[in-house]
Amino acid sequence: MRNKVEEAIVERQKVFKDFKKQHDKTKVGDITVGSVVGGMRGMLGMLYETSKLHNIKGIHYRGHDLFEVRRRAPTAPGGTQPLPEAVLWLLLTGQFPSTKECNEF
Repeated sequence: MRNKVEEAIVERQKVFKDFKKQHDKTKVGDITVGSVVGGMRGMLGMLYETSKLHNIKGIHYRGHDLFEVRRRAPTAPGGTQPLPEAVLWLLLTGQFPSTKECNEF
């Protein structure tokens, strides 16, 4: 289980390093103080890897909206909300854990 998480993290680190190396000097736009004070709606404000906040659709973790996370992530026995460990696993690996993986984690 630990190896699976470590491998996923190492792979994502490589992808990010390669992306940064390739695009280090690339300009993505102009930002004004008025835009920042106005809430940065519709502006690229930062590169995200684990989550994205959309001004209409809300927050997504690794491409999954919160409704899907609630449906697919393991919960405690009798519970209705995702276990924190399940969400952390999703953020670290980009995959939903099985109940067994979540319990071991």
